[in-house]
Amino acid sequence: MPTQKSSSTPTRRDFLFGFGGMALAASFGGLTQLTALAQSSPPKSATQPFRFVFLSDIHLRKDLRSPQGMAAALDAVERLSPKPAFIVTGGDLCHDLRSQGLKEANETANLFVKIWQEHTKLPTYHSLGNHDPAGWSSETFPQKHPQFGMKLLMDKLGMKSLSYSFNHNNWHFVVLDNIHLTAPGEFVGEFTEKQLAFLRQDLTQHAKQPTMIFCHVPPVTATEFLGGRAE
Repeated sequence: MPTQKSSSTPTRRDFLFGFGGMALAASFGGLTQLTALAQSSPPKSATQPFRFVFLSDIHLRKDLRSPQGMAAALDAVERLSPKPAFIVTGGDLCHDLRSQGLKEANETANLFVKIWQEHTKLPTYHSLGNHDPAGWSSETFPQKHPQFGMKLLMDKLGMKSLSYSFNHNNWHFVVLDNIHLTAPGEFVGEFTEKQLAFLRQDLTQHAKQPTMIFCHVPPVTATEFLGGRAE
């Protein structure tokens, strides 16, 4: 890694390598810190144990008994004991909103919301993935329509932002959007400077809380890291 001048502010590369170290260490059962911003001691007050459910890549579609499968999964979550405190979704909620026209995309998104509301009452924190931007690779979805892209599901799910954070029982949780849409139908999984600025500020404000971060695309994979493509 090139030698850099000392700085009190972590750079974009620092954050990316910090994410990579955290992901690799976690894969071996180890613990590591994201950066100095994330270093903290456990809260002094005791935290009551709790559980939550992480559901990623649901890929709802209208065929192949997909609606029944989604409903069955949520029913199973509701039967868990002890009951989970909340659900976090990991993106790709719908199978391919990006290739659907305006009418079909709305039907798919409405079906997702309907099944969710009918089969779980747990608080839910959503994140979106690369299959979720409505009309992104479709020739029949007007690009100037207010529901184009991520806006459709954001509106249906009541999401005010793609990146946000929340607290539960002294723990801090951060949901990040690392789906960077490029040419029509294409995307890059990366953290923009805006995302990293949000994360720096959020970690600074919650430095004394244990923190968990969610995003759709893994921040790093072994292939990229060992191949010198950490960015």
